[in-house]
Amino acid sequence: MSDEEAFRVIKRLVPIRVRLTTGRQMSALVKCAEQAEHHRGRERVKDLLNAPEPLLPLWNEVSQASTLVNKRFIELVELVEPDVASEDAPDLSTHRQVTVVLSSESGLRGSLYVSSPPGHERTLDFLNRGERFFYLESESGVQVVNLDHVVTVTDLEPRPVTVPPTDLR
Repeated sequence: MSDEEAFRVIKRLVPIRVRLTTGRQMSALVKCAEQAEHHRGRERVKDLLNAPEPLLPLWNEVSQASTLVNKRFIELVELVEPDVASEDAPDLSTHRQVTVVLSSESGLRGSLYVSSPPGHERTLDFLNRGERFFYLESESGVQVVNLDHVVTVTDLEPRPVTVPPTDLR
């Protein structure tokens, strides 16, 4: 094995749909590592979005080119396939039913999967923990929402509900 091969990071192509704050929508692929940098298991789309780098490369298979998108202008990302890090991923069985209104005035309704320390399961605690992007599962699928473009979040239930874990798409 050559030195170059020893340091090669194996990545998989993950299909997504991106909605920008300009209203533009794009279907593309992102490259996620088989091993995440900050947790066990695969790198997820949310990991790429929450990484400190300001630009996200989106790959277009048709044109065989990539487009760099400034993450600040991503309103949300729709997942096309499940986005689970690993079978030993944190328990995401506690969820909150919420409505979210974005700066574009579009609304979302769905389940906010909460993975917070005991005693900090409130929606407020979860959203204030410091990650810019979070998962929201709705009837139309799973979105990764940019908190910078959230105007309001309203709980539809007074307390967290525990359900059997499901795969995030």
